[in-house]
Amino acid sequence: MCLLCLKILLTLPTMKSLLTFFFLLVSVVCRLQLATAAFSESNPIYKFSTGQGLSSSVVYSVLQDDKGLIWIGTEEGLNRFDGRQFTWFGTSKGRYTLTHNRTQTLYKAPDGSIWAGTSDGLNIYDYQSDSIIKIRTDTKPLSLLYNDITFITQGEDNITWLGTYGDGVHMFDWKTKHFSRLNLPVLQSLPRPLFVMNLLYDDDRRLWIGTRHDGLFCYHQKSRRLEYFELPEESRFVRTIFQDSFRRIWIGTTEGCYIYNETTNQLDVVQYPSFLGQTSIGYITEDAHGRIWIGTEMSTAGNNLIHFSVRSFSQFQPYNYQSISYGSSAGMLNCPSVNTLFADRDNNLWIGTAWGGLNMLRGIPPKFRLFNHESDIAGSLPNSPINALHADGNIIYIATLGTDRVGVGWFDIRTGKFTGLSSDPQLKHYVFQAILKDHQGNLWLGTYNKGLIKMDAKGRVLEHFTSKGTGVSTLPDNDIRAIYQSSIDRKLWISTSNGIACYDYATRKINAVSLFKNRTGVRCIKEDAKGDLWLGTYGDGVVQYQPAGARVITNPLGFNPGIVTDLLINNDTVWLATRSYGIIQFDTRRKNYKLYGESLIGSNDVRSLVRDISGQLWFGTPKGIGSLNAATGEIKKYNSQDGVQSGEFYDRTVAALPDGHLVFAGFGGMNIFHPWQVTKNDQCPPVVFTRLKIFNDIVFPSAAENGHKVLRENISTATEIVLQHHQTFFTLDFAGINYYANQKIQYAYLLEGFDPKWNDLGNQNSVSFRNLKPGKYILKVRASSPDEVWSENNIASIMIRVLPPFWKTSLAYLLYCLLAGIVIYAAWQFATIRIRANNTLKIERVRREQEEELHQEKIQFFTNISHEFRTPLTLLISPLEKMYQEEEQSERRLHFQLMLKNARRLQLMVNQLLDFRKAERGQMKLKIQQLELIALVRDITISFEDLSRERRIDFSFRPAVDSLMGWVDNDVITKTLVNLLSNAFKFTPPGGSISVGLCEIRSPEGDRQVQLKVADTGKGILSEDLPHIFDRFYQGQQRSGAQKGSGIGLHLTRSLVELHHGSIHVESRPGVSTVFTMVLPIDKASFDKEELMIDFESASVSIDKYEGEDGKPEPGQQGKTPHSGKRRILIVEDNEDIRVYIKSILGGVYKIEEAENGLIALEMAHKNEYDLIISDVMMPELDGMELCKQLKGSIETSHIPIILLTAKSEMDSRIEGLDVGAESYITKPFHPKHLLVRVARLIELRDLLKGRYSKKISLGDISGTPSTSPDELFMQKAIRIILDKMADSEFNGDLLAGEMGVSRMGLHRKIKAMTGQSTGEFIRNIRLKKAAELLKVQGRNVSEVCYDVGFSSPSYFTTCFAEVYKMTPSEYMKQFKEEN
Repeated sequence: MCLLCLKILLTLPTMKSLLTFFFLLVSVVCRLQLATAAFSESNPIYKFSTGQGLSSSVVYSVLQDDKGLIWIGTEEGLNRFDGRQFTWFGTSKGRYTLTHNRTQTLYKAPDGSIWAGTSDGLNIYDYQSDSIIKIRTDTKPLSLLYNDITFITQGEDNITWLGTYGDGVHMFDWKTKHFSRLNLPVLQSLPRPLFVMNLLYDDDRRLWIGTRHDGLFCYHQKSRRLEYFELPEESRFVRTIFQDSFRRIWIGTTEGCYIYNETTNQLDVVQYPSFLGQTSIGYITEDAHGRIWIGTEMSTAGNNLIHFSVRSFSQFQPYNYQSISYGSSAGMLNCPSVNTLFADRDNNLWIGTAWGGLNMLRGIPPKFRLFNHESDIAGSLPNSPINALHADGNIIYIATLGTDRVGVGWFDIRTGKFTGLSSDPQLKHYVFQAILKDHQGNLWLGTYNKGLIKMDAKGRVLEHFTSKGTGVSTLPDNDIRAIYQSSIDRKLWISTSNGIACYDYATRKINAVSLFKNRTGVRCIKEDAKGDLWLGTYGDGVVQYQPAGARVITNPLGFNPGIVTDLLINNDTVWLATRSYGIIQFDTRRKNYKLYGESLIGSNDVRSLVRDISGQLWFGTPKGIGSLNAATGEIKKYNSQDGVQSGEFYDRTVAALPDGHLVFAGFGGMNIFHPWQVTKNDQCPPVVFTRLKIFNDIVFPSAAENGHKVLRENISTATEIVLQHHQTFFTLDFAGINYYANQKIQYAYLLEGFDPKWNDLGNQNSVSFRNLKPGKYILKVRASSPDEVWSENNIASIMIRVLPPFWKTSLAYLLYCLLAGIVIYAAWQFATIRIRANNTLKIERVRREQEEELHQEKIQFFTNISHEFRTPLTLLISPLEKMYQEEEQSERRLHFQLMLKNARRLQLMVNQLLDFRKAERGQMKLKIQQLELIALVRDITISFEDLSRERRIDFSFRPAVDSLMGWVDNDVITKTLVNLLSNAFKFTPPGGSISVGLCEIRSPEGDRQVQLKVADTGKGILSEDLPHIFDRFYQGQQRSGAQKGSGIGLHLTRSLVELHHGSIHVESRPGVSTVFTMVLPIDKASFDKEELMIDFESASVSIDKYEGEDGKPEPGQQGKTPHSGKRRILIVEDNEDIRVYIKSILGGVYKIEEAENGLIALEMAHKNEYDLIISDVMMPELDGMELCKQLKGSIETSHIPIILLTAKSEMDSRIEGLDVGAESYITKPFHPKHLLVRVARLIELRDLLKGRYSKKISLGDISGTPSTSPDELFMQKAIRIILDKMADSEFNGDLLAGEMGVSRMGLHRKIKAMTGQSTGEFIRNIRLKKAAELLKVQGRNVSEVCYDVGFSSPSYFTTCFAEVYKMTPSEYMKQFKEEN
């Protein structure tokens, strides 16, 4: 300390700084002196009993939950405390009903729930539902083995231990959710019944068991060994067991306190303090500051609660400890028996007593040290309000009302003791209102109606002045209010209820000073630097009196502030304490003033003023103590929760000590503090929502009104409140969790969406709203620290959603708009319909005439051209046929074949144009004859088989019957079917499928008809094109890369079908499938006589791989058709010569595409489908290794085989290439045949994998096969997602792509490459597999299964199922039942 002061002294350059240091040093010394006076200082203990809302004064257990709320187990139920109010849980309390009121133990479970063990069952408070779950021996699904629960503690390995009163130790396994007994063979030696009172699971995995009659046991969980510790018979009731932070085990019994000795494995009696060895110990705990607290039971030594540092404890050596006794004082317990102790997270100590309720000792010391009357402590202040005081160094002279026969005395701040002065019995009945020690060491006492008394320092009365005195030594009144000694001439000024008087030390006489015409009471006197006296009056404001000239200045402020209780003068500023205006700051030089009223300082009634050494103003009010910084305007207020005495402060009972300490006294004692020690508390408490009320009715979680739930979980954990439009008035309660200064917590709220700024609530902990408009709001609530410091870190928020009535919903407004629009439109339409009708007819007539004229011109032009083409085609086809037949060289023969095929295609187009012309002019006639239809259609389909193999298309003809005779036009059947198949082959990509179906059906009139279906899995037809697909010259919207047709074929097909008295329609799902369906009559009676042929002419057709109208590839598949099914290979090589060379090797077998670097190749691979990629390694932009890594890392391209072709032949390069995912690594120079064989084998392997995947698509294969392959994991994930979304009939490829996180086309390419199926087929097959399993389940019907697997139409489900399983679902179920 001395070295520190010396260092500070050496750094101080001026006299002012030296003075400041001197005061600092004196302050430190005096603070040390005050610290020794702790025995008479009152650190108040907060007390809660039934009068404050606690259900019982008998408290057994206390704990704090995760929200900071305090839970108290009592004789009459469970209580929850938020700092303001108690919530009671007990028998017959609705959702808060307990199995029994006697709550013996509390426990916070790992899931945050609160367990309350009672004498008849276990009760668990569930935060989610805000209700009690009751568990007894007769409850399900959880049930106890014994109902009387005395203690609960947490162990290891997910085990919670429970002590019972009569059935030993039980345990709860959090994994199995099952209660069981600790029932080992070694425990059979335990007495029965075993009354367990306390449990402790220590750091060494030992369970300590304290019993009521049988002493202490220790169960070693590791070795499953039970150990018994011998205790004296009178100590075998073990009330508490505790392990401190030094791992010492404490055992409290009804006859002494013990510590387990690890060395000797015995229990040692605590030797110091000695009374612990013979006292009944109620509870032991340790707080966050490392202090051991021991509560005793009915201690005769008065040590009902002791505490000491865990570090200083010694078994045999004395150490410092402090004790708190039982008594009526504020700093004492209200019950001598302690049942339980609990230190909360703010280090407040909660003390549960046997009949005194709940006591709380605050963890943060109060800012203001309070000294008051302690009946159990000698030398404490008298039990009378302090009316006046005077400070003289370390001594504070005190004058009281004298109600306890101690009127005057002095208080030594060094010892904290009070000593009475007056020995005159008559004075003990006086009421003293003023006290002063003059420069001669005498005390002057002002009384109420008993005049003025002068006594010496020993309390002997020297003189007694009254208003009835002799001569001039007479007071103007016997009611003395204040005594002041001038610092200039040492005169003594006395204020009375009728003016003032002056005591002259020279004459030893009192002279009344006549200042007022009327009787005026003077309450206080102060002197300024000029020697003028300022007088505070009772009702007449302040008066300035100049003794030198006997001049009186009334009302210097310009208005009358009423009662002035105290004055403080600082240079040119006079501060007034008033009863009605608060504090007035008056500038005597500028003649202006400033008011500090209730809105600023909290009260208009100010009793005392004092200035500290820093110049800050302090004041006393009936509500507490405050400070005012005139320079900054900062105001602080303190009350009893800060340690301020709870009674009112009397006028002028304030003093400033030389060391900087301030003294405030009043009805409740005396506060002594140093302003520097009064620090700002900036700890803002967390805010918890505690209750929601609608129309003053409490709302609980899941409570429904007409099916509507306002809260779905506990309000303290809820994130949203949903109100209906009629729930217009509601209130939210909340609490800032602070238990020692709750009344000082200030609240503010902000309703986002309604309030522009925060709204202050003061200390009110609830907010109400009414008539909120429908919408979403966020309510935010924050709480200040006890010193009104705000923070953004403790804001609690909850969303409030107010639902609109139906007539104000968006749907209702939309309906209103629609109705209004309909009315307006109808009115406008009605007004203009006549005019527009006439104009429309005229325009339509002209348009049709123009279209018909243009159409006829176009047809005429095509017909002319077709006629002109016929002769050259004839001359071309014949020589080509001959050359093709005679040519032996295969390559030239192939060229001739290609030329011949295209010539025939052109001939077919010419013939179609001519047929179209005939149909338009009505020149085509039917030639109906009886034919075997199955054979006819099979002949047509056979002619497309070569094309299907070339295109790698699955082509099939599936007639429903083996034979079918019917009357048809051979030419119509052939042309229509060929046209449809040509289009199907044109738009179906390699790997797709085309099927032709034929069956006999009946018309509604009973006539026989043949139904022909041509289905493909090509690109499909856009929905906007479907209505016009059969229109003449209609070519549809051009999609990227789509072939452009003539628009004739399908129009001609429909014309031929209608000529045959039939119908045709199309169904298409773009990207999935297209189905053309023709229905033709086949009864002879369906045709006119002129349509029937007399002579039967058979007609056979030879079609050589028709491809449609113009032979161009389908949309999005450019480049595939010209190579007629060739596999697509991408060559990535920056050297053009190498690319040309590789292309010359593979070009005759495969479809080749090129990329000059890795970046271009990467983009092409993501846009197109490739069967294999050949890449160089060393390339600019992106090399082959990185290209391979990125392609294999993308789920859309990971299935493509990659050959790395490079000049780097080192082994490391080979390993690196294979490690990044390449299937093969070929070094340059290479043999062409080697490359051909490697390419062929990789493509063959990919085809085998595709076949394997296609076969394994079932619920039991891919979905359950563990794999690390990205492709297999992809397929497993896809199947899992489809199974999860099985019941959603809207779930399709687009939604599957979104769930998988890939593009729709990427998903389609991936599934197609892996399984050979489209996305739609893949999903449908999974659904059908699941349906087959469900149909085997007893009790299920076809309709239920249909909807369960996502089909919205039972008929469509039946069709799809029959296509896969060759039987209907009903037949499948029947077959399964017969087999089983």
